Amino acid sequence: MALTHNAAMGWRLPAPGEADICNRDFLCTIKSAGLANSSGLVNYKSANTDVLAWIVERVSKKSLQTLLLEIVEAAGLEHTFHMSTDRDGIPNTNGGACMTARDLARYGLIFARKGRGIANEIVGSYQLMEATRLCIGPTFAAPDDYIHYGNQLKTNGQWIGHSGWGGQLLMVDPDNATVVVFFSVLENESASDDSYSKAIVEMAQELINI
Repeated sequence: MALTHNAAMGWRLPAPGEADICNRDFLCTIKSAGLANSSGLVNYKSANTDVLAWIVERVSKKSLQTLLLEIVEAAGLEHTFHMSTDRDGIPNTNGGACMTARDLARYGLIFARKGRGIANEIVGSYQLMEATRLCIGPTFAAPDDYIHYGNQLKTNGQWIGHSGWGGQLLMVDPDNATVVVFFSVLENESASDDSYSKAIVEMAQELINI
């Protein structure tokens, strides 16, 4: 399923005999007997982010391209912001953005400024961030069960953030306006390592609390 999703995003070629479809066509094929998370643990699915982005586009009546441009301008990015798209030109919001570490930190400052851009314009929901820090989402498996996941963000009740595929992390403490960004590349088959991710989070937590 993951490789089919990647092909629909334009990140790889379809498998022999498979149709060449776009991301939203793929999203419409996902089915489930129910939406409840019976495990109580985080069950992350990249497709969920794409579905939420589609909902945001419909509710706001703005294209994803327009919304992303508003965020880029509010963050005051210095260098190139690259966003991959599928064959229909729809941005891959589940993980298609590329930027420098410094510019990711500038993006994080929107959270640190409690939802405001460089010109003090409102670009995000501070209420959403505070609701996330109430820790009402499911937890990760032990020993990371002190970290909750909700509203597309990780939190321990103090900081909020998100990990990137392959060894990235953005962590923000809104109370002391501190942002920590970590970029790296995991050169294993899955580009994932729980112990490595745990070490990155612990390092960032130490910097947040200095």
